[in-house]
Amino acid sequence: MIPRKQNRRKFIKQSAVATTGILLASKFRMFGSTSSSGKSRVILAHSDEVIDESGRVNPELLQQLVDESILKLTGKRDLEKAWSNYFTKDDIIGLKVNGNSYSVLQGTPMAEHYPLITQSLFRSLGKADIPDNNAIIWERSDEELKSMGYPIQKKEGSLRIMGTHVERRRSEEVEDDYQPWFSSTEHPVGDKTTRVSNILERDCTALINLPALKSHRLSGVTGALKNHYGSIDNPREFHDNECCSPGIAEINNIPLIREKHRLVICNALMGLREGGPRWDLANLWMEGSLIVGEDPVAVDTVILQMIDKKRKEAGLQPVAPRARHLQLCEEIGLGYSNPEKINLIKIEV
Repeated sequence: MIPRKQNRRKFIKQSAVATTGILLASKFRMFGSTSSSGKSRVILAHSDEVIDESGRVNPELLQQLVDESILKLTGKRDLEKAWSNYFTKDDIIGLKVNGNSYSVLQGTPMAEHYPLITQSLFRSLGKADIPDNNAIIWERSDEELKSMGYPIQKKEGSLRIMGTHVERRRSEEVEDDYQPWFSSTEHPVGDKTTRVSNILERDCTALINLPALKSHRLSGVTGALKNHYGSIDNPREFHDNECCSPGIAEINNIPLIREKHRLVICNALMGLREGGPRWDLANLWMEGSLIVGEDPVAVDTVILQMIDKKRKEAGLQPVAPRARHLQLCEEIGLGYSNPEKINLIKIEV
């Protein structure tokens, strides 16, 4: 436990030193560079035709976006070699989606985006002989997954789709095979502690982070880094001071999260420029993109730039001043927030 009176900047520096020691011991995979230049490579894969104005997606073009982005990220010529950069056939891959307020989109084609993306991912992974029964699609609750169009299935030996807990408001009549929902281990987060989802700790060996392209009224953006607020048991305790005292940086520095992180694939088929994290039909736009990278800080920096561009077009103030957590994440070695350290590669399908 970190003493409550400890200076936060001192804690960050200590975390950086501790993290460096861990990395030297080869215990953790370092977020960041997949480029010989030493920069973090981020792929922005886009198609003008992958999504129409109603939000309906062309599955064939979406598949091309998935396949070509992972090939471009890794520099490999075939998908088997590309995916083997991150996973083995024995890995249990957790796909952490973001279902916050997806119920707003029910009854529209936009509610189908995440299932279409994960279907495309499994077809791509299948080219590397990684079966979908080696994967778990997960979120905070079954309730949120259902709102995204996913059927709940928890049987081992098949693709599992399940929330950390059954419902946000637990009914005494509901039986859950995944008790306890969260690990018994308390992880230090600044002067507080948190517990991590048992799906991430117990069931998964590797993680694909699948955030959305959204603004956030406190932290500026809801991206890969803040997606882990759905991985812990007490996210409400980490929203003060624009999610920075303590908050996003320290949560993403939890060893368990760092250890299992492999890849970020941001669902940027559509974006939300204002009103986040809740989806607001009046403030979304059809983007038609995927943002893919190893470095979650770099991916979120690209997300921030895209949102602020749309905000400027709409006459809104930028959210960049609120996204202070990006620099804090860079300070403790989680990745790069400096655009000069990001190699953004754009591809068109």
